[in-house]
Amino acid sequence: MFSLGCIQALRCNTNDFPTGRAMQKTALKNGLVVTDKSAHVYKFHKNTVHSAKELSGASEPTHSFELTIND
Repeated sequence: MFSLGCIQALRCNTNDFPTGRAMQKTALKNGLVVTDKSAHVYKFHKNTVHSAKELSGASEPTHSFELTIND
């Protein structure tokens, strides 16, 4: 959603939020051009995976089950 333009306005349930990325209002929905945004989504996901690999490499786990989140 970030790569599509979500700004985390926390108004998703009101069907009245600025970017209209997850609503059915035609005027806002038409502003989402999939062919343009697909490149943004691809790059965002690629960079997220790259960052996860860097973090994983820095912690040197030998198995994926060794990756934990410390609160």
